[in-house]
Amino acid sequence: MWTRNFTLYFGARTISLLGDAMMPVASALAIGKVYGIAGVGYVLALWTASAVLVMLFGGVVADRIGARRLMIGADVVRVVTQGAVAVAFLDGTPPYALLLVTAVLSGAAAGMFEPGVNGMVPLVAADPQRANATLKLAEAVTQLAGPALAGVLVVAGGPVFVYTADAATFLVSGVCLLLIRVAVPRPEPSDVLSDLRRGWEEFKARSWMWSVILVWVFWGVLVVGPYVPLSSQVIGADYGWVMAALGLGTVLGGLVAIRFRPRRPLAAGAVALSGYVAVPLTVALGLPLPLLMAGHLLGGARGRSGR
Repeated sequence: MWTRNFTLYFGARTISLLGDAMMPVASALAIGKVYGIAGVGYVLALWTASAVLVMLFGGVVADRIGARRLMIGADVVRVVTQGAVAVAFLDGTPPYALLLVTAVLSGAAAGMFEPGVNGMVPLVAADPQRANATLKLAEAVTQLAGPALAGVLVVAGGPVFVYTADAATFLVSGVCLLLIRVAVPRPEPSDVLSDLRRGWEEFKARSWMWSVILVWVFWGVLVVGPYVPLSSQVIGADYGWVMAALGLGTVLGGLVAIRFRPRRPLAAGAVALSGYVAVPLTVALGLPLPLLMAGHLLGGARGRSGR
């Protein structure tokens, strides 16, 4: 499996995931210090909204210009946006308008990157199933390492250091993708609007798909959205370590989910997801760091099993 192309793709995907995992913690600690909870909330909300909106159309664009090109373009945008924020922090307090604009652009870039991820796997790996399993393991590890790394970098070097490191992850990802040599199949001629219409019809026809997505929309708005800016301010400098415990929980939960084969997966996932209550509850109770990390470990494991 470890051909030159797959090794480069694995490196690009892993380092990009690390950059994505660093971003919320970096934003919460660096931006929260100068613009408070509301400032962090608006930045993350714009990032998420632009990522979701662009992702809806990203697959159609990737079919026309190629997944690799789209992913490289997304990395270039994120190098520029994260680098711009790093430079702005050099002068002290960056303009809030700049943070909002870069959040929209970097979120849109993240939305451009994702549709090409699965399309690239069959092009770089002879065994896509094994390759996807390997990439999922890398994703779990980056969710563990990214928050902790961002927290350490903010404490050790400040916002400039963490945003520069974040930009560097996307630079490495783009270079790895650029070095990949694959034969990209030519897409059949089609109309963009027709493709979008056909995709929408397929989406509507699968009630389980849109109902799960609707649940995750409310989850993002009512749970994750408020939790990140609020918890980062309550926990303070230890936020990166607490997020690392959450990431470790997702790794353990993913390992359980690989072996567990319930008869009704969606129902089992919904039950498992209820264990995530330990995450906001431990923060709300103001528990000491060891109990905070234990609660996040449990919540991460149950949340990943639910997914």
